[in-house]
Amino acid sequence: MAVAGLGDDWEEYTRLAVEIALSARDDSNPEAYVAGGIAPSPGLVDSYEDLRDQAAVLAEMGVDAILTEYVGSVAKVRQSIRAAAPTGLPLLLGLCHFDEQGRLNMDGGSMADVVEAINDEGVGVDSILLMCSAPKEISRTMPMLQDAFDGPVGAYANVGYDGGGKGDDPDLQLRGSNVGENTPERYAQFGQEWLEMGLQIIGGCCATNPYHIAALAPIVKGT
Repeated sequence: MAVAGLGDDWEEYTRLAVEIALSARDDSNPEAYVAGGIAPSPGLVDSYEDLRDQAAVLAEMGVDAILTEYVGSVAKVRQSIRAAAPTGLPLLLGLCHFDEQGRLNMDGGSMADVVEAINDEGVGVDSILLMCSAPKEISRTMPMLQDAFDGPVGAYANVGYDGGGKGDDPDLQLRGSNVGENTPERYAQFGQEWLEMGLQIIGGCCATNPYHIAALAPIVKGT
């Protein structure tokens, strides 16, 4: 938002986002939960106060949980969960981008380092999710997370960034041209794999769309 010149309007947009999400939930499935997301910047340094203030507004607006996501270093794990803790809401932690050893790309922290940082902070994290990474990357890293963390785990993968449309057909534009091998059908296969690995929360991140979620639904619901 700062890049777009809207950084000072963050609170207005946060409140509107929660209103829209709660309204959609109430219209479609009143039993569902709404998580309010706070995401550190891609850089090395963030404002703790900004994260804390956004979490407070999300809680005030009535979200059911706080999701600190796009967390790519152990330092940011500490900062983001500390910022969310004062809300008193259930806390989910979304980790992103891992090397072949399951370490965070930004600082080389292992899944064990992440869990150690959580314990050091004394903040209860209710679930850890691997997110905004390729499905294969998540499948490769998940066993390392499960070895380090004994709570519920989940995944929501990134299947691409450049969601260029195809012509004037709205349906094709929605499907996107960048998913490559990660079609909704293939993504559902990953969903099945993740369920068999013991994951309890499954969704979609960048470039996934309603078709990916629709393909996941019968697998997650067992229908």
